[in-house]
Amino acid sequence: MFINDYRTPISAAGLVLCMAATSVSAQTEQRQRNMGEPFRTVFGLTGQLPEWWIAEYDHQETWMQTAWRKSNVAFSPVGVEIALFAAADQNLVPLEDFREDPATFIEAGLTTKPFLSGQIQRRGWYGYGRYEIILQSAKGAGLISAFYIYTGPHFGDTHEELDIEVLGQDTHKVHLNRYRDGQPMAEPVTVDVGLDTSEQPQLFAFEWHEDGITWYMNDIELFRIDEPSEVPLPPAKIYFDLWTGGAKQANWAGEAEADATGYAVVQCASFEAQNLSSPQCSDLKSGN
Repeated sequence: MFINDYRTPISAAGLVLCMAATSVSAQTEQRQRNMGEPFRTVFGLTGQLPEWWIAEYDHQETWMQTAWRKSNVAFSPVGVEIALFAAADQNLVPLEDFREDPATFIEAGLTTKPFLSGQIQRRGWYGYGRYEIILQSAKGAGLISAFYIYTGPHFGDTHEELDIEVLGQDTHKVHLNRYRDGQPMAEPVTVDVGLDTSEQPQLFAFEWHEDGITWYMNDIELFRIDEPSEVPLPPAKIYFDLWTGGAKQANWAGEAEADATGYAVVQCASFEAQNLSSPQCSDLKSGN
């Protein structure tokens, strides 16, 4: 939220009105972007399309223990295969050094993180509608297979996010969360889905509307929010990845062993805009 620095004294009532008008105006301005069209990508058939970008960077926050590398992502007839493994000790460098010339360090095979993995992003911005993914999750303590939409300060926005994350320490459980103006749910939800999501691909989805959010796995509703003030603001970008955190996430997701490896596969991803009908990943189950 952006508030102008007013230099002219005004009344308290006027200040409240000005602040409200300014915040709404700034919020509207920052979110007026060209919106992406509905899509369905079956990666085993299409391979890597230009609309999908493979990340290659080291996250600056220390809680993230994973660096993103293009070499950890492979497109095959199976889908998008993401591999996570430990970085070699001799390839680790201090973050302060890395910041001076990240591109050169990456080209040399160096990193600031103990693990390397893959992140895939959809180009463009997306709003209300239904988001789906067919995902086979990774197994292993500390490993997190994630599908989410996000925007934040990097894009000049407040932190808005919707998450589906499978915890590798128990792949029968799915973690659901949302961020609205930087605040997560008071009590993020972990659902036991009654099957091992690492054994075969499963359909995960969420429906994001102005008045609520509903999360699904296959045809089962996992959780819903029916309070408009709890709903993230559009637009957002689409991501999926495989990552591991550190000690800060240990109580939630476990902590990866120093030599941990993991593999996740994404077969399909889709977006159906609100009030419109378009092909979705879930249609593949019915042969459409």
